[in-house]
Amino acid sequence: MSVLSMIEGIVYEVMKFLKSGNADEAKESHFLELLVKKPEEFTRLVVILKMAHEAVREDKFITKRSIYYSNPILFKRQSIIDPLLSKICKELSLPRCALKINASSKLIVYGDIYLGIGYESDVIKRNNLGIPESLFKSGYEVIISECLPQFILIIEKDTIFRKLLNEKFYEKFKPCLLVTAKGYPDLITRKFLAQINCKHPNIPIIGLFDADPHGINVFCTYKYGTMNPMMQNENGNPISIPNLQLCGLLPTEISSDII
Repeated sequence: MSVLSMIEGIVYEVMKFLKSGNADEAKESHFLELLVKKPEEFTRLVVILKMAHEAVREDKFITKRSIYYSNPILFKRQSIIDPLLSKICKELSLPRCALKINASSKLIVYGDIYLGIGYESDVIKRNNLGIPESLFKSGYEVIISECLPQFILIIEKDTIFRKLLNEKFYEKFKPCLLVTAKGYPDLITRKFLAQINCKHPNIPIIGLFDADPHGINVFCTYKYGTMNPMMQNENGNPISIPNLQLCGLLPTEISSDII
């Protein structure tokens, strides 16, 4: 069943329930139960489903931010959209990307890379740029430029990313590619790197993360993905970067005299 059909199926259930008024039907569906018990939350879900339906039909991505600003009075604050999306994804057994809904991208890259999608293309050459979300339509391709990087360095912190640029890291080790998501990786960053890992498995991918539990957690999220259905790919599988290697600093490398 297509994503459009699944969304339309929910609408059909709601219309059928409103016509019959059968209270027993509400017990069998989470959406109908919300309609009865929490009409305001149900209304928010309907707005999200409507926007997702339009995005899937037109094959374009929308952001959580655009959902919020479509009706800020209804949503009140942007933070409530995530749990609503989780409910929709769970009910439909779909990852968030199947609904064409992304968070605003945090991805920044620096290096020589060619990104192509259909007839559109962007060349990112020794420049730190966010990746346009239009590049993440269905079936997009990431193509490394002719000058293949010797390695890709994923940097957890934006401050360290900037410091490496200021220290002329690229000029010393080029050709290479520096990547950051400015903290915990968003879906777009992970899809971008997973695509490169899949298309170019021989390019080493190295991660530079804090030597603390949070840093290790960020590393594991990049490398292994997550079972959260909202953060999986179109096939419902974790978005992973199996070739990612931890550069350090490791907790075992820190002297007890320093702590």
